[in-house]
Amino acid sequence: MKKENWLTRDKIRKEKETTEILKDFTRMLNHILPNFRYELLKVKDNRNKSYIKYKSDIMLLERIVATICGIESMNEMTKKLNNTNVIHNLNQLTNSNYDDIAHYTTLNNYLKVVDTEDLDRVRYNMIKELITKKYFYDYRILDKYWKVAIDGTGVYTFDNRHCEHCLTRTYNKGTEEEKTIYFHYVLEAKLIVGDMALSIASEFIENPSGNFDKQDCELKAFYRLATKIKKIYSRLPICLLVDSLYANKKVFEVCTDNKWLYIIRFEDGSIPTIAEDFAGMKKTTTPKELKNKDTYVHFNDIEYDKYKLNMIEYTTKECKYPFCIYIFN
Repeated sequence: MKKENWLTRDKIRKEKETTEILKDFTRMLNHILPNFRYELLKVKDNRNKSYIKYKSDIMLLERIVATICGIESMNEMTKKLNNTNVIHNLNQLTNSNYDDIAHYTTLNNYLKVVDTEDLDRVRYNMIKELITKKYFYDYRILDKYWKVAIDGTGVYTFDNRHCEHCLTRTYNKGTEEEKTIYFHYVLEAKLIVGDMALSIASEFIENPSGNFDKQDCELKAFYRLATKIKKIYSRLPICLLVDSLYANKKVFEVCTDNKWLYIIRFEDGSIPTIAEDFAGMKKTTTPKELKNKDTYVHFNDIEYDKYKLNMIEYTTKECKYPFCIYIFN
C-alpha cells in the first residue's frame, strides 16, 4: 500500500470531524429546511439519461457538504468524502442507497450542463422559507426592514482568456511590463442577519465594451440586480447597505420606487454639494458623546434635487477608520 493511502491518526481525526459536521448539517436541514432535498430534486438533469447513476439531490449535496467542510479542490472532495460515514449520512438526507459518492469528473460534467436558473430557484425558495418561518426577525431594522448589503467582487482570475464572457483589465499599458488579466466579476446581494450573510441574488458582469471600469459596470449591474430582487422578493421590506459608489440620484430613485430604505457610506467626492452643506453645518454643531466616548453628529432633511436626505458622522477609536459618514432615509 502506498504511504499516502495509510490511515494515519490525522486522517482518522479529520474524517471524524467531517462526519460530525455532516451530522449537524443533517439535523439543521431536517429542522429548518425539511423541503430542501425536494428543491434539489427539481433541478433538471440535462445529461444523457442512459449514463445517469446519481440524482440531482445527492450530486448537489455532495458539493454543498464539501464547501461546508472547507474542501475546495474537487479531487480532494472525492478522496475525503468517499467514506462509509459520509455516504451513510448523504443516503439518509436523500433517501437513497448509494455505495459510494460521485467522482469529481461526474460532478463536473453534471454542473457544466445544469441550468443556473434552477439553482437560483433553490436559493430563492430557501431564503423565502427562512423569512416566512421568522427565524431572523430580531435582526430587522425598525422591526420591519431586512438589511441587504450589495457589493461587487471578483470570483476568478486567469492569465489567458477563460471564455467569451471574461472581463479584461490591462496594467502598465504601453510599457514592457504591460499585462492583461482575464476575470469574472459578480454583484452580490446578501441578507445580513447577525454574523451571517446569506446570498439572495446575484448579477454577473460580462464583456463590457472596452476595458473594465468597476464603477460604471457595477452601477449598471446594480440596476439589473435591483429589478431582479424586486421581482423575486416583491413584498419584502428592504434597507439597502451599500458603499459610496451608490450615492447618486438614480440609486435614490430606484429605492424610492421600490419603497426601500437605504444606508449609504458617503465620501466627499460622491455628491460635492451635499458634502459642502454637511461640512458647513458641522461647524455650528457640537458632537454628541456616547457612554463609550464615541461621538456623532447628524442632520436631517438635507435637500438634494427632489430628495431630503439624512446624514450622520460617527467617530470612534475602535473603528478601522476614525470616522464614517452615512446617508440614510
